Amino acid sequence: MELLHDYRKALEPNQEKQQHMEHEQWKVPCAINIKINFDDAIRSSIGNDGVGVIVRDCTGMCLGALQALVPDIIDLLTMETYVVVMTLDFASLKGFTNIELKGNAIEVVTALNGETHDLSPPRNVIHEGRIKRRRFQYCKISHVCRHCNQVAYALSRDASIMQDFFKCFECTPVLISDIATAECTL
Repeated sequence: MELLHDYRKALEPNQEKQQHMEHEQWKVPCAINIKINFDDAIRSSIGNDGVGVIVRDCTGMCLGALQALVPDIIDLLTMETYVVVMTLDFASLKGFTNIELKGNAIEVVTALNGETHDLSPPRNVIHEGRIKRRRFQYCKISHVCRHCNQVAYALSRDASIMQDFFKCFECTPVLISDIATAECTL
């Protein structure tokens, strides 16, 4: 009986956490940095994974966006790590030198920030990400809750059903303009 009570209590929404999340919002980076939010959407029913990346400056203006369709990768952690590596490549191609990467894949953020020897399935991709982040003068990779990552999430969901394998934008895509505007004015 006590086990059932503990289980039900664990399922109850945590009011303190919910109140904290309600006050969280997307924040602009400091003036010299570029903020890059990334996310992936797994659509196992159709065998495609979508990637969404949005790049913004200290005013919240979109400097670029990326959508990519990725064939189904078996391991979720590998997929999420691959998204970070793809994001680092995109930032490098755009010529950015000081970046703040934000995504809601906490295990990947932890792995990429750690210096421990990694034995997980995506260890090679994690190693690649650690090497690629050295290309930048400043590169901070940190976790953000999904609530503060809505634009990247919307891009990734749309990417998982698109016909093209890759789309690159120089300004805010119409698909997410309302979400991006709302996110910057909260």
